[in-house]
Amino acid sequence: GTKAITVELSCAFCRKPVCTSGEEMVLRAEKRMEVNDPLAYSHVAVCYRSGRFGRQVDDLKALELFHRAAELGVHEAFVDIGSYYDQGTIVNKDPEKFFAFLAIAAMKGNLCA
Repeated sequence: GTKAITVELSCAFCRKPVCTSGEEMVLRAEKRMEVNDPLAYSHVAVCYRSGRFGRQVDDLKALELFHRAAELGVHEAFVDIGSYYDQGTIVNKDPEKFFAFLAIAAMKGNLCA
């Protein structure tokens, strides 16, 4: 007969089994931030902006994390930063900065900018 092959999926970084909840995923992303994982910064920022996966809405924290993600090369983070200048909720509304951040995102390869 044939033998069934079972594959246990695990995290490429920590080798633990894949996350079973959004909260666990954010905790792992926060751990990845300790080694400057750019996408981890962006992912956690989205959670603070939206209040998802056990994080309270904190736009200042989200903006700080988006800036770090952008510094580390996440082009989507420039769009997110720009959106704060478009909304004018936690920073002064500034159309010039909004378009400047979108331009940077576009130059870095973001197709939506």
